[in-house]
Amino acid sequence: MGNRSTLQWVGMESERGWLWIHLELTPPVARGVESKMYLAHRIFLDRIEMQENTVAILHAPGNRGSLQFKKGESIKPLTAPVEVQPN
Repeated sequence: MGNRSTLQWVGMESERGWLWIHLELTPPVARGVESKMYLAHRIFLDRIEMQENTVAILHAPGNRGSLQFKKGESIKPLTAPVEVQPN
């Protein structure tokens, strides 16, 4: 694997059997237009049989996405929005 992202712990919440873990991810610097990024997520997927995790992605205010992870699906492509430069 090439460059890796860095993670910063933000916090967590727990309520009625639900657990929200908040992390801030800073992706590595892209190495050209064809650079591809993947998100590897394994939290509890190998411990709890029917575990499903949703990773909410906030690129910028108003620009959101999400990825769904289940057992056997621990790596998914991560797409970032294209930044449009003003003229």
